[in-house]
Amino acid sequence: MEKIIHRQDNTFVIEHNGMPYHLTSAAEPERGIYAATLDLYKTDKTEFEEEYPPEPPTPEEIRKAGILAEIAELKKFLTDTDYRAIKHFEGFLTEEEYEPYKQERKKARDKIKALEAELI
Repeated sequence: MEKIIHRQDNTFVIEHNGMPYHLTSAAEPERGIYAATLDLYKTDKTEFEEEYPPEPPTPEEIRKAGILAEIAELKKFLTDTDYRAIKHFEGFLTEEEYEPYKQERKKARDKIKALEAELI
């Protein structure tokens, strides 16, 4: 999506895919000439951001960010407890010792599936 972010005479600065571009047009309709050049706009990015601050996130974007953060936390839990599953597999933990971790890991995986379904 393009949007005009600055205009002066025949020169426009437009934003396309988050990058600013110069758009210079030269038109002489009586001679059938319609031309435009598009060049990457050379500017200090901070100047560009100060003049045109980003739009605040929408409620939907905030909701999705929260879901992604929760999924990341659950996956970290699974990673942090992987060693217990390996210990159980190798015979260093009995079934009774491993059972509480097994149940917690199953809950985490089920919760991840449910949260990922909400993102679709």
